[in-house]
Amino acid sequence: MKLLLCTLLLLSLLTFPSCQHNSDLTPDGGPDSTDVGVRPESSAPGFGNSKARPLGTPFALPTGVTVVATPRFDEDCWTEALKKKQVKGSGGLVEFGLSLRNDNDHPVRIELPPGLIWIARTNTTYQDIPQNGLIVKTVVILIPAYTTECVWLLAYCINSDRSVTRTGDTYEATPVVSNHPGVKALAQQLANKKINEDEFSPEPTQAERSQLAFIGVAVEDVASYGTVQPSTQKYIDQLPNSK
Repeated sequence: MKLLLCTLLLLSLLTFPSCQHNSDLTPDGGPDSTDVGVRPESSAPGFGNSKARPLGTPFALPTGVTVVATPRFDEDCWTEALKKKQVKGSGGLVEFGLSLRNDNDHPVRIELPPGLIWIARTNTTYQDIPQNGLIVKTVVILIPAYTTECVWLLAYCINSDRSVTRTGDTYEATPVVSNHPGVKALAQQLANKKINEDEFSPEPTQAERSQLAFIGVAVEDVASYGTVQPSTQKYIDQLPNSK
């Protein structure tokens, strides 16, 4: 399982070496405005190279459901989530284990809404803060009664000058729902697109992951410019629809 995890991480890095490098590429493979020093640095607090806290409404889990451990990069959780088909979301440059406990006497359906931002905490080993992670399409998690489930959550990076997720990276247990208009507009476009990991069987192919990678470009456009740029939009339009 560790080998599979490393393979997927390598594929994601080959597709997008890091958010730090994304800003120097367009979907056409050519230079963008960073090469002449005119690309905006941040469209909102917590986006782009902003060190401020992202704005938004704290997300509340359903009654009786709690986060039982600090969300973090955890290979044991990855192994469990893969076995139970609990790999959720889309993206992958931000990814971590989310352990949820359902203390109700009935199953609970949790919907993580588009625009949800998972706020990164300081990594004490590297002495820095990694990427904040953005959910761009609703993620559905089902938890049986009186059960703890470890979900492996994939998200998109919104900070051009920070590292992708590494061992030891952690995230705040309470994410926020962004009020960024560019995020809302992108989420509306992606609502009926086939992009979440559990929409593919058994998982996206290399070609499909390459196509999905343009969502990362769109998210970076929003983080820097506030909206998806025309050079990226044509690739978003080509994404397949959900069944």
